[in-house]
Amino acid sequence: MSRKACFAVILLGVLARPAAAQDPASPPPAPLPTPAARPAPSSEGVPVPLQVDVVVERHHDKRLVARLPTRFVLNAGFTGDGAHTAVVRVGIEVPLAAAPGSAATTFRNVGLDLSCRVRTAGGFYVLNLSLQSTGLHEAAGEEREAPLLNTLNVTLNPSLRDGQTVQALSSTNPVTGEVTTVDVTLKVLK
Repeated sequence: MSRKACFAVILLGVLARPAAAQDPASPPPAPLPTPAARPAPSSEGVPVPLQVDVVVERHHDKRLVARLPTRFVLNAGFTGDGAHTAVVRVGIEVPLAAAPGSAATTFRNVGLDLSCRVRTAGGFYVLNLSLQSTGLHEAAGEEREAPLLNTLNVTLNPSLRDGQTVQALSSTNPVTGEVTTVDVTLKVLK
């Protein structure tokens, strides 16, 4: 085969390809897959699984004294009123003297007691977060017959979107000077 004949065959093959692509009988190309969309807040009873992270930190003189991270999963839009509740209780019972000099002992829970309810409103997830955190106060150089307990009781209602983190609380204990912060992160699970 001569050079001109080879060139003609190649040229014919190249020119024939666009014509085949424009042939109306050929099926259209398949659409590209789209990434899975995260569910939008729903008030119609369709469950939307959420992961909530709550981090309680206590600082004294800018030094981290305690950090209590808690993660749980709950569903928005699961019950008839569009809310679902998660409850977390973790801690230890600490023996305390009933009265100074008394042999009687009572126990007090030291730890975290958290209750979270979620509902949807206007494209947001609205959390109703009830939190009680109790910890032992350790003052340097102080001798005490009974321990001091730091307590925090708070109800918060942050409104969050998927992936958002807010510092829902920053509070100073008026007796000890410790600063307690509560950070809340919400993530929609796929």
